[in-house]
Amino acid sequence: MKKKGFATSAILYTLLILFLVLLIEILNNLQGKYTILQSLKTKVKEELETYEQHQTYAVYLDGTAVYYNPETNQKCESKNVVSTPGTKSGCMKWYVFNDGGELSSTVNMILDHNTTAYSIWNSSGSNSEMKEVAVTLQNDTKSWSEEIKPTVRLITANEVAKITGNDTFDQDVSTYDKWFYFDSNSQTKVATTKGASHYAWLYDYTLDCTSFGCNIASSSTGGYWTSTPIVNSNRAWRIDRDGRLCWGDVNNNNGRGIRPVITILKSII
Repeated sequence: MKKKGFATSAILYTLLILFLVLLIEILNNLQGKYTILQSLKTKVKEELETYEQHQTYAVYLDGTAVYYNPETNQKCESKNVVSTPGTKSGCMKWYVFNDGGELSSTVNMILDHNTTAYSIWNSSGSNSEMKEVAVTLQNDTKSWSEEIKPTVRLITANEVAKITGNDTFDQDVSTYDKWFYFDSNSQTKVATTKGASHYAWLYDYTLDCTSFGCNIASSSTGGYWTSTPIVNSNRAWRIDRDGRLCWGDVNNNNGRGIRPVITILKSII
């Protein structure tokens, strides 16, 4: 019986040794495969980063028209566009501006009409922050896609100057008397007939603007606000119907309203 028990123990011991050897071999294989997997992951990540660094995107000229629905965050057909001032939803016409270049995956666009005809910038008379215009902008865009809502804003005065190539204007220091016409970048008006302005797309659908170079006039608004306060004043910069960046008292709507700006992925358009 003792011999039999010893034999059984020897067999079990041998099986245990074999099992441990097999287990070690399996663990070694798994470790090897894990190392290989980690190496592959690192390589793929490096290749993706290299690809992204060299990824290029289309570059759009200022004023390039895009037909886009902000509620669905998708392109739409020009035949479905509604550009009537006050229109806030559906397929609308937008214009690209200040493209960041071929390495930028996104692009800025401004609507071709006002979503609200008239709005006060800040009824308190202080230009320390936007109030009424901010509320109006939020209300006008409440039905838009959640993907683009964080980018909804008003154009800045510096962005307008960049579009027109006005290198002497700086919203951080330029006072209200530094207003300028888009086509001359000075206080000399040069666009006086319908369609004569190179920047007509910035002020189309404003009151009698065809007399000042735009393509399409509207009787509903005289222009729209920027988001930029004017230094050393209680005023803010606005786009006027006669094709210029000029000043307005923040507690007076000055006949100006809201024209939203958004930033979207170039892949959408």
